[in-house]
Amino acid sequence: MTILCNATDPDPAPIPVPLRQPQPAITAWLTEADRQILTYSMDHCLSEDEELVAGVLRSKIDLAEIICGDAPPDVATLGCNVTYMVTGGGAQYGRLTCDDTGGDAIAITSLLGATLIGMRELQRAPLLRADGSILTLALLRVAPARKERAVEQRSPTANHGFPEENDLRA
Repeated sequence: MTILCNATDPDPAPIPVPLRQPQPAITAWLTEADRQILTYSMDHCLSEDEELVAGVLRSKIDLAEIICGDAPPDVATLGCNVTYMVTGGGAQYGRLTCDDTGGDAIAITSLLGATLIGMRELQRAPLLRADGSILTLALLRVAPARKERAVEQRSPTANHGFPEENDLRA
């Protein structure tokens, strides 16, 4: 509590003014589904030597604004395609996935993936490195995943064992 005085009053009496506690800045926007997957990944998919990744995921979950329903199109979510740049390098491209499936996949259980998920286009964030160094990561562009790919990423049994609609036409 801060005490202010009214300087124009001939008999200045202190006026108590409550100080607002600083609110943590929102650094990530997560869908409820992505939050659940990050929590599961942090608890079950990381080995003990991946403490840095666990710390990034924990911080991301704690500071994120949780979005009900679909995320805005400029937010990096699981399954989306991202174009990003790391300090000293050119633009790079990848797709956020649950695990490293090769190719252009960026696993959310990696330092890069854990940092990218929940970022918005043109947002910058510190990118921790395994050697203890810190680079700057900038998310340049987000392209939404195709709907069927996003469903597959979130649930391996998305069709509950039924064939795909395209398979029925053959």
